Amino acid sequence: MSSNLVGTFAGAGLALLSSWGLTRASTRRTEHRLVQSVIDRLARSRALTHQPVDQRGPLNTAQQEDLRRSTESILATRQYIERVLADLAVGSHATPFLEDVYGACAIYLRRVETEPETYATALADLAARLAGSVRDLCRTDRRLVDRRPGETAFLTR
Repeated sequence: MSSNLVGTFAGAGLALLSSWGLTRASTRRTEHRLVQSVIDRLARSRALTHQPVDQRGPLNTAQQEDLRRSTESILATRQYIERVLADLAVGSHATPFLEDVYGACAIYLRRVETEPETYATALADLAARLAGSVRDLCRTDRRLVDRRPGETAFLTR
């Protein structure tokens, strides 16, 4: 009778351990997919392909429109990062990366709010900072594909 009891508890323990392992593996796969989706989104962003410009004076109409579109794109990216952060497991290794990307977007938004004529340079600075963040994260997780922000923005299928 005691051997049946031991066997029952051992079986239950193995089942719990197996279930925990499967859940953990599923969580890691989901986390990987979410983080890669942020990297891919940054790579597809046209806004992050701007080159620095030494702008003198106010923006012309085309530049104002480009500023509006670029700022909307960065706002949408920041909102996407918020959703991904909410979906990640507590203590995820990717949280600091995503918070850094979120913060970099906020810095860009504050900068162009007070100095709109610097938007192209601010976008180039943002892309450079994000490229460093992506590269650093990809070094810590070899399953992630390192893509530069704006890298695939103009690819045609």
